[in-house]
Amino acid sequence: HDAGFDVRCASIDEDDRSTFDELVKAASSYIDREACDRPCLLVGESFGGALATVVAQRTSNVEGVVLVNPATCYAESALASKAPPILELPAWAYYVGLASLLPLFVDRHGVRALFDIVTNKRLPCVI
Repeated sequence: HDAGFDVRCASIDEDDRSTFDELVKAASSYIDREACDRPCLLVGESFGGALATVVAQRTSNVEGVVLVNPATCYAESALASKAPPILELPAWAYYVGLASLLPLFVDRHGVRALFDIVTNKRLPCVI
């Protein structure tokens, strides 16, 4: 009796401009191809949790999902309306577009802390 596991980890390259639906399709296809009729357990954190939730619904081999702080309210978030147009920007403007999203991720205290870190006034609280 073999009780071992195959552990696979997915990552999305910072230059990848795939849509959410394209990522779901790619992950589902990968699982269908690699699982060989074995049961799968998906683990997703943050955006990966949202992705794992949809992939699990579309892939028959997935028998369970573990979600860690999943971004399951994405559709209702400001990010859902502001991020997709950035994918259409030319390469030279892409990182400027990403920077325009920073206010969605930090509050007024976070901006000050980021400034202190960048100007070498203090280290980040989590290293």
